[in-house]
Amino acid sequence: MAKLALRATLAIGAVAALMVAWHVAKPARPAAGHEQHAPASAASRPAWFSALGGARRTGSEHKATLSEQIDTLIASGKPDDAFQAAYLVNSCIWFNKLGTLPFFNFPQTREMTAEEKRDEAALCSGMTERIKSSRLEHLAIAARAGVDGADTLFLEIGPFDDPSALETRPNDPLVLAWKQQALEQLTAAAERANLGSLLMLTSNYVNGGTLVDADPALALAYGNAVHRIYEEIIPAGDPFSVDNLNAMKEGLSAEQIAAANATGARIFARFQANRRQPR
Repeated sequence: MAKLALRATLAIGAVAALMVAWHVAKPARPAAGHEQHAPASAASRPAWFSALGGARRTGSEHKATLSEQIDTLIASGKPDDAFQAAYLVNSCIWFNKLGTLPFFNFPQTREMTAEEKRDEAALCSGMTERIKSSRLEHLAIAARAGVDGADTLFLEIGPFDDPSALETRPNDPLVLAWKQQALEQLTAAAERANLGSLLMLTSNYVNGGTLVDADPALALAYGNAVHRIYEEIIPAGDPFSVDNLNAMKEGLSAEQIAAANATGARIFARFQANRRQPR
């Protein structure tokens, strides 16, 4: 019964986890049109919280169009900036659908102001089909280079910008290859102690679905790492409390539980090492 309750909780939170995973690696973005993007590698940030560059412009400066911003980022030739270009386009796709940006100003989430919405609308009015489709190319560059956040954005966009293909064409060799790539990227980022990736991977292994089958042992291993990280940085928001972790142990052997604890400890040690890196 406890396991069913846990799965229901995580199923409800899966969409929120995806949004957190998408945003957790990024700082607040300046109001649209006020950015002067610097290479992401120049940004000052802890290793576990991948900042995207951008010094704020004054209102009197030219407000770069969406196309101009993307061209500037791609011209750097850096995978971090390729990811920022893909993220910028995807943000506009969300804004054009919703009229706002979910989890805006993460992690100090707040609603967008009227001015910010006007600026974002002006920026995103430059969206074209070419720009929309090109984000897949930019994202592929970032994902191959292991840029934090690229794995979860790759997962959100789905095979060839069509998430429904996971259900309508589950045996298509191209879809199967996409799933393998998505899982490899997500796992590699989780092993690097990226919190967003850990959240998504744990949720997928708890619930099962189109990406992976449910795997209680792996769910416990990655959930253990998430719990340790949340206890370190934001204990009040921990989705994998001790009670939930205990529920996840049901049906597992002592050896599986010990292995899961060891995996969680190893990833948490990586997380702590990442935080100690110079900013």
